[in-house]
Amino acid sequence: MKAFRASVILVILFDLALLAAAAPLHSMLRRYQIARQQQDLRALELEHRTLVHQAALARRPDVVMARAAELGIDVHLIDSENVVSAPRPILNVPRGR
Repeated sequence: MKAFRASVILVILFDLALLAAAAPLHSMLRRYQIARQQQDLRALELEHRTLVHQAALARRPDVVMARAAELGIDVHLIDSENVVSAPRPILNVPRGR
């Protein structure tokens, strides 16, 4: 009977030790998780900046003209069509009698 009581007390003390160690362990694991997420966030911010830079470079007029030439689009023709098709002012000219 004494051996049973001693083993129960040891189990209770072991459980209390586990409970005491659980909170700091949980806190440490949470800090590791936050550090990983911050590292992922920094990588995503860098990727975002890179993509924004690439988009800005792709919008440059010389790059757009070169890409249009690769696709066989005559941009000068399109520009001249826009100039020709611009709305003309309406003039009220009196007609002769």
